[in-house]
Amino acid sequence: MISHEKALELLKRYNLPEGLYLHSLAVNKFSVELAQNLIKKGKKVNLALVDLASLLHDIGKIKAKEKDEDHALTGANILINENLAELADIVRKHRLDSVLGNDSPLTIEEKIVYYADKVVDQEFLGLEKRADGWKKRYPNVDALLKKVYPKIKEIEKELI
Repeated sequence: MISHEKALELLKRYNLPEGLYLHSLAVNKFSVELAQNLIKKGKKVNLALVDLASLLHDIGKIKAKEKDEDHALTGANILINENLAELADIVRKHRLDSVLGNDSPLTIEEKIVYYADKVVDQEFLGLEKRADGWKKRYPNVDALLKKVYPKIKEIEKELI
């Protein structure tokens, strides 16, 4: 695995704009704090995986947008190509709709990164405020939010 600093360099190499870079840093900070709290409660969490995957979870956003691809899948493929395959599943499973299908986050590390991405923008907002932002950006997201909301709340109960 790489260091936190090398992961930051990787984000810059993949040209994340400032807003997305700040989102990645905020998701990382919240994910690491959440993981540390779970470890204190006796849960077994791979903190290094959470640290790196949360930092790199949106690494595929720009490349995916250019090619009209799924950013989570593109990000997972980038990580595999960068010899970081151990992070790929966590990144692949962070999409909003992942909880509805075969890509549902299952490991504690996958759940932490998934949940953190759903409650953090460039700061902690909580699910409701974060969803308000999605509604403004994606006008057709309401039906999907109704489906994923209960599943996100289940993950929240498990983690918090």
